[in-house]
Amino acid sequence: MAYDLFAESNPAFGTFGLVGFCQKYHAVSKRSPELALAYLALPLALSDDLETSFEETAAKTGLLSWLNRYPDVRLDLGARLDASKDIVSAAVRFGLSTKALSFNSAGTIGLGTRKAPRAPIADLPEKPKRAVKRAERLGTWMGKAGSAGTIFSAFGVRSDAVSRWNIREIAFFGVGGRRRTLEFDVGKVNVITGASGTGKSAIIDAIDYCLGSKDCNLPFFVRNHAEAVAVHWALGETDLIVGRKIPKAGSGTSLMYVRSGRNLTLPDTSEELEGPTNRETARELIEKAFGIQGTDDPAIAAKSEKGRATIRDVPPYIFLSGDVIISRTTLLHDLNRPEKAKDIKATRRARRCGSPRCSRLARNS
Repeated sequence: MAYDLFAESNPAFGTFGLVGFCQKYHAVSKRSPELALAYLALPLALSDDLETSFEETAAKTGLLSWLNRYPDVRLDLGARLDASKDIVSAAVRFGLSTKALSFNSAGTIGLGTRKAPRAPIADLPEKPKRAVKRAERLGTWMGKAGSAGTIFSAFGVRSDAVSRWNIREIAFFGVGGRRRTLEFDVGKVNVITGASGTGKSAIIDAIDYCLGSKDCNLPFFVRNHAEAVAVHWALGETDLIVGRKIPKAGSGTSLMYVRSGRNLTLPDTSEELEGPTNRETARELIEKAFGIQGTDDPAIAAKSEKGRATIRDVPPYIFLSGDVIISRTTLLHDLNRPEKAKDIKATRRARRCGSPRCSRLARNS
């Protein structure tokens, strides 16, 4: 084979790399990668300056461990991706035209009906051989890492191609019309810091409570000063406001408030919360908005080995605690617990194709 065939600007070679990426991604995740990931994986695979970081790692290393060991991978990543957009687009077009790759309405890219011409990796010239191996390694790592949003967040890159629900505000309503509001930057990772005992965990407890938790885990200092809490979710111009009264003691209340629409704002007082309903119905409404399907399907429930999708397992996709952030082995909160990992993964799988994902919050412990 002529070496020019393997020039990084050659669409055929780009397709070659993407086929390897998709094969490995599917092998570990049993699903196809989102198209947006091609614009991240292929530029990284074609970057010879990153070769050392691949040589000193293995498939079992994992994406987050790789990034933690080699933080310089993130340096100038935006410029690297921008410079490679045309190369990736040409490779995708070539792959689709030759049916080596396929694309579907859910926004994923996978192997096509026709096998791409593929020489054994050992027979390739050394430079392109290393590039293909890097693409395959990235396919393995990203296939195990989670959603495209999770992967882009790990790289510190915002992908406009990945739409998601974001938490815009959280409000605690006190007596006498008082309201304490926490505002977040939509579409970004928000880092919450502070000394121990200052209420960082209470924010996560408030989100969990408004997702329909049976128990109220809000600390007593919050219960003594707040009578209700509400979370304002946003997806473009679409809003979802979920509120709930806070008991002074004991488990959570059965009454919740759910309102969806366009350009909504949080009320000034808890008495102005709209859309009263019971906890079960509220959870169904939130699950529908988030695109979580099949939670009441007996067939899914029976397959316990695959886990069961539920709104209760959305929080790991929303926040990262301090111990998870610094961990080299844990990607999401509770994912290292076998009894929870199945349900967390099932919740991601159960969302509708193309449906919005949840935002990410991070906090220091």
